[in-house]
Amino acid sequence: MPQLLALADRPFFLYGNVPMMVSNLPTIHDVAVRAGCSKSTVSRFLNGSELIAAETRTRIAEAIVQL
Repeated sequence: MPQLLALADRPFFLYGNVPMMVSNLPTIHDVAVRAGCSKSTVSRFLNGSELIAAETRTRIAEAIVQL
């Protein structure tokens, strides 16, 4: 399990001996919650799947812009 440390006032995860900065960028989960759909649907959208309803596509695109 990664360990969370505060280095120079910025949170880092340690993977082994390698510090990795935690990003403030939105995640697929954040987009899914905002768009009211599943993370799988957001992933399909990001990968260009055409199996998503037009209304859902619009909600996901708007959520991405808002975040």
